[in-house]
Amino acid sequence: MNPLPEFYEPISEFEMWRDYREKRNRRAFYFLALLLVLLIVASSLPNSDGPVFGTGNTQNTNQPETNSGSGAPGEDGVDGLNGLNGQDGKDGAPGPAGQNGADGSPGPQGPAGAQGPAGSTGSSSPSSGTVTGQAVVRVGACDSNITVSLRSRLISGVFYFKQILFSDINASCIGNSIDIYLLDSANDELASYIGGTISGSTFSFDYQVFELDGSLVDVAANDIDSVAIEIAE
Repeated sequence: MNPLPEFYEPISEFEMWRDYREKRNRRAFYFLALLLVLLIVASSLPNSDGPVFGTGNTQNTNQPETNSGSGAPGEDGVDGLNGLNGQDGKDGAPGPAGQNGADGSPGPQGPAGAQGPAGSTGSSSPSSGTVTGQAVVRVGACDSNITVSLRSRLISGVFYFKQILFSDINASCIGNSIDIYLLDSANDELASYIGGTISGSTFSFDYQVFELDGSLVDVAANDIDSVAIEIAE
């Protein structure tokens, strides 16, 4: 084996790696220094119509844009998203109050309703007069002074004969037969009751027993003008 030259000195691996890094750092420093010089020179040059060396996309060359190309226009871009709904506006001022409308004319009168049912029988009331011992036609009667009272009933606004009441009769007449005639102002017969019996010093007969020509009849109270009675022994 030949011996190593005298100028060669063996070094360790660590020292070799350190030398490599120093060389790499120097090369990077030189490159950055060169780039900085170029930037300084480019910034000092005046503007011209030629290309300008810039440091980014935002440099303004003060040149108007020209369309020297003859290519077809590009397609339309996609529509953007809809914006958000705006806020509701403030309420407007209230409008003026409306005027009252004119009153309408009255409608036509409706048809008359059906007649209602007849009312219930009213309470009895005394007639307009009292007949005392009137028209006792049989001679020799037991009493010539008898008090006669008439009572009426109200039906649909009209007074009708209801009852005839006798009082102040002599005791000697009790048990005798009595005939009663209701007469109008012309002394014509309105109704009669034949064959009644005197049951006491006071007695009465209702309208249900009075007849005219063999039939029961309802007599209006205002039509009765007088009462004729006949007492038989």
